[in-house]
Amino acid sequence: MRSGWIAIGIIGALAVGAAAGYFVGVSADAPGVSAAEKVGATVREIYEGPDGVDKLEELTALYAEDAVIDDLANGDHFEGEFEREWANEVFLDTPDLDMVIEEVIAGDGILALTWTATGSDAGGEPFTLPGVTVYKLRDDRVIHEYYYYNERQAPGL
Repeated sequence: MRSGWIAIGIIGALAVGAAAGYFVGVSADAPGVSAAEKVGATVREIYEGPDGVDKLEELTALYAEDAVIDDLANGDHFEGEFEREWANEVFLDTPDLDMVIEEVIAGDGILALTWTATGSDAGGEPFTLPGVTVYKLRDDRVIHEYYYYNERQAPGL
């Protein structure tokens, strides 16, 4: 268990560090930075507080028509409107799930988030699941979402 926490910590630190290093070289005045900040604010509004499938339309509106979502922890790949909607609906409709976005790093056409999801699994056991999500953006829309978490800690979302 301890090695799992260490691994997730190292991977999260590397992802955030790499994203931060990238952002340092990009001007904060670039148009893509304000777009990333806007998407980040919307994502935070959707995921923090009570989650619910009623936010599905707002969430899916963030994605470009040709966007893809990759779950790097288990290898799932979602593309096409139906698959993206299904992936987001499952997450938003998970009972007793709360997500706190701890850090938002916005760059020119890229957005990185560190987050922690908490709740109870199907058996009622509490869980805490830290993770990292990176969004590539084009014209204020997500074109590629990558997210990672320690799958062994996942409650079967």
